[in-house]
Amino acid sequence: MLCKFVLIIDEVSYELSNSAIKNWKEVSYSLKRTDYSGITRTFTSKFEFINDAYDLLLSEYRQQYLMAAAVIEVYTVTNNHEYELRFRCPLDFSSMKIEAGVLSMNSVDDSIASLIKSQKGTQFEYLVKDMKEAKQLYYDRLELRNNIKYVIVGDKTDDNGNSIFVFSSNKDNPSNEKDAIVEYTSAEVVKRSGFLYSDLPRNESAYPFFVSENGDLSGTLSGRIVVKCYEATNIGSIRLYIWRKKRASVSVFNGLFYPDGTSIVFDLNEAFSIDAGEILHCSFIISRAEQSNLDSKGTIEVDSSSRIELTFNSRSMPEMIDVISPQTLLNKLLNSINGGKDGIIGEIESGSDTRLDNSLIVAAESIRNLPNAKLYSSFSKFEDWMCAEFGYVPVIEANRVIFKHRNNLYSGRVTKDIGDNIESPSYSVNSSIIYSSLKVGYEKQDYDSVNGRDEFRFTNEYSTGVTLTDNVFELKSPYRADACGFELLTQKRGEDTTDSSNDNDTFFVCSQMSENGSRYELVRDGYTISGVLTPDSMFNVMYSPRFMIEANKRFIGVFAKTLLFSSSEGNADIVINGVVENADIDINGGLFTVGEFDFITNDDTLPPDMCGLVRCIFDNDVYFGYVKEVGCKYGQYDGMNYKLFVNSIQ
Repeated sequence: MLCKFVLIIDEVSYELSNSAIKNWKEVSYSLKRTDYSGITRTFTSKFEFINDAYDLLLSEYRQQYLMAAAVIEVYTVTNNHEYELRFRCPLDFSSMKIEAGVLSMNSVDDSIASLIKSQKGTQFEYLVKDMKEAKQLYYDRLELRNNIKYVIVGDKTDDNGNSIFVFSSNKDNPSNEKDAIVEYTSAEVVKRSGFLYSDLPRNESAYPFFVSENGDLSGTLSGRIVVKCYEATNIGSIRLYIWRKKRASVSVFNGLFYPDGTSIVFDLNEAFSIDAGEILHCSFIISRAEQSNLDSKGTIEVDSSSRIELTFNSRSMPEMIDVISPQTLLNKLLNSINGGKDGIIGEIESGSDTRLDNSLIVAAESIRNLPNAKLYSSFSKFEDWMCAEFGYVPVIEANRVIFKHRNNLYSGRVTKDIGDNIESPSYSVNSSIIYSSLKVGYEKQDYDSVNGRDEFRFTNEYSTGVTLTDNVFELKSPYRADACGFELLTQKRGEDTTDSSNDNDTFFVCSQMSENGSRYELVRDGYTISGVLTPDSMFNVMYSPRFMIEANKRFIGVFAKTLLFSSSEGNADIVINGVVENADIDINGGLFTVGEFDFITNDDTLPPDMCGLVRCIFDNDVYFGYVKEVGCKYGQYDGMNYKLFVNSIQ
């Protein structure tokens, strides 16, 4: 393969002879798959300059010092006997080394692939207002479990911390009821849900421990109350009542005990419901002895260990939240990687996964409604999210970066038949893609909430049953899909002066435009779930770890036939559309095998479709495989070198 080299310095071109580049025979190029995704170009990164090239580059460095610049071009002869530019790239003066009359220097691949590789880990921040969709997300909230804990407070407290109630009555003051004050000690209550919980002062006519302000309410009353009565005179019995009160009193719980000084334990586990405006109220009702006209008195003691707990479900008022399309974020990231210049176009292939087609990205600061909310992400995070969640990987075509499903990059059609025209064949097993276990999902979040135990979008771990290696394959999304975390951040709206550890996080939701086109709405239809506290309001069900496995199933099939469930960091007892989340998973086939086949051929025509199968014959076996890498030397052609992912051997 005939080739020529051109050195460009200060816009002046110098055609170099082979004698000006010591390692000209080794100058090569290749096309290779990166991370089992699309094909990208690479080439020799180091040049060894001598003679005229040595002098030109050294002079440029001495004159311009750190501002020195030069470009190398490589041309090859076509079938029409014309030179065709193969690649053009800058030289890196920071890598310059002079030794024994040789000036060596690395080249800098200025291709889009190289540019992305150098910047993909850089985290950028963007104002949401500069990239948000025209319509907002109508977030109709996740119904949460509320929890309020109370203690009973008496007229005084004894040395052991017990609450003491002292009562007395006579014919002029015959009241038989002793109101109990109930004070809450801790509460986890949904904000802006319309319900009030409070302690009312002693001078009020009633002492509620929960009030329904503007709606009906139902839940569970639980706990344990230990009471006894002593120093009693003319008392027949005493009842502990928890009332549902408005105009009339309806008993939710009542427990009987006697004034004999014996401690009585009341275990509460009562369902309750109250209408708007009703209250729950606690009191002791004292029944006198048979002689009702006699004075009575006594002391009721409530043990300090006594607790009352209310649990109920409620839902906050809806909020409107700014959202961003994945393609908008992709193009923003590519613009930043390209130094703020246009020229690289980002696209996302649609039609393969409705979960992706309907996904919207939400900045944590937008969820909290912070002023000038920002989104934080790197290209790596975006890429990892696309891969882990949907099985999509980047493909670079000219000036475009297109995310496609990995399955679409491995077709079953033979596009190159080399036959037995091969030399130096070699088959090997790639142990780097043999995995004994799989971790899939999201980073675990620590919620200071009873509702956190409900969350299932954390990490699940599976065993492949393979013992050849201890490699662990990870499919983890850096973007969050946990509905509980989304809701708890929304609860922080209005706290703009308080930093949250989650403010830099990025969420995503599955949503679709409303029928009237005025807003985005969460997608819940098509997914039924059980095993959570509030299944009807649960969202992002379609982003459970099991769906992530389904999206990457054929790639997982390269190294596993079955995934055996091992453990989960979250709630793995859920059932989605009749399928148990913690069940084992059959894979049934992969994109290719762990085998690789290397060979050299003098057939220098590249496959017309790099996604198709290459067919070749060795030792009466027919090999079918996908291109892992193919390339040759520009300077001294010695054949095309192929590395294939073996799909099958027949």
